[in-house]
Amino acid sequence: MGTFARAHQDVIDETQQFSDELQACVQIGSSGDLTGFRTCMQDAYSGVEEDADLAIFVAEDTRDDVAAQCEQALTSYNSSSREYRSVLADVHDVSNRLDFDAFETTFARLTPAASAWGSDGSIVVTQCESK
Repeated sequence: MGTFARAHQDVIDETQQFSDELQACVQIGSSGDLTGFRTCMQDAYSGVEEDADLAIFVAEDTRDDVAAQCEQALTSYNSSSREYRSVLADVHDVSNRLDFDAFETTFARLTPAASAWGSDGSIVVTQCESK
């Protein structure tokens, strides 16, 4: 599970960086600098998709190398990972399009998706054992 734990941690690190930079982007956008906001969001999102895709791949690849009870945890992780990645992509998309009408509903999906993904990842890291 070491490879999975590393891949999951990379997503944690990348999404934390995204979250931190998102705060700065919001301030830039609030100042009226929409070009700066768009650039900031592009920079913040850079790397998120790749790390999320790698973690999903590693989790899928790991399923054959774990005890039977771990398969459900990995299945849940893959599901919540795909949802979280989708929400992050939607946040990036509405920000890039400056779709202010969609901001509130899209950003409201971010915390629940992150929470489910984080919980599922913790379960896999702590409970799954290699065969």
